[in-house]
Amino acid sequence: MSKVKKIESEAERRVLEELGGKNIEIALLPDEMLGLIGLILRESCLAPHFWEKEKKCLVVSFSAAGEPLLRYGAVRETIVKLDQIFDRNGVQAFFSLCTVGVADGIQQMLEDVKFCDEHRIQLRFSMHFSDDKQRRRFIPAKDSIREIVGLGTTYAEATRVKLVIHYALIQGVNDSDSHARSLIKLLYAQRKHVLVRVSRINPECGSNLSPSSKHRRKKFIRLLQKGGLECSPVWEGYARWACNAAHFR
Repeated sequence: MSKVKKIESEAERRVLEELGGKNIEIALLPDEMLGLIGLILRESCLAPHFWEKEKKCLVVSFSAAGEPLLRYGAVRETIVKLDQIFDRNGVQAFFSLCTVGVADGIQQMLEDVKFCDEHRIQLRFSMHFSDDKQRRRFIPAKDSIREIVGLGTTYAEATRVKLVIHYALIQGVNDSDSHARSLIKLLYAQRKHVLVRVSRINPECGSNLSPSSKHRRKKFIRLLQKGGLECSPVWEGYARWACNAAHFR
């Protein structure tokens, strides 16, 4: 287990000690990773979780291995248990579910929106493309992008928490100016409920595809911002640990 040099509050330390018991394995990542804490929940066979420090709260992200919306019931049960631990230790946490796009799963969340709102659950969509035909060459998702964005922004409006759209740039595949314009056209009507996070595809994920240059990423972000979208880069140290939910072929 790597060690984080500093855990800022005693309450957070107590949470880690309690989580490091029967049901959860904890891996503390190096300090230069901004204090990310990787959690693997053995119970319910859930995906790894990543906690990202944001001011005085923690963000628990269901991402990086497996599709959480295909087992929403197990995810829901786990959130309840984690929140009980946080409450006992005086730590506020937010949750995020990262999906490649499962319409039935988002519909479940909409039907369960009171619970999702009470437990501060944000939805994240690993989109990466604005065209369904191109996207399905790389990502095994049956539901259309427009359907997922529509359901996702409806959920975002209901919970007052923006839908985060992840877009990983691949050199010569989805990173051109025309791709940026297509993304703006797709999202503009729902722009008040959307935040676009732009990264570069992880070259360490075993793919023969190449990441776009940092210069290309900056230009892509500028184009989205000029087009009226709220947009920001993903810190690349985080992207290396929490590799995109989509498996690029």
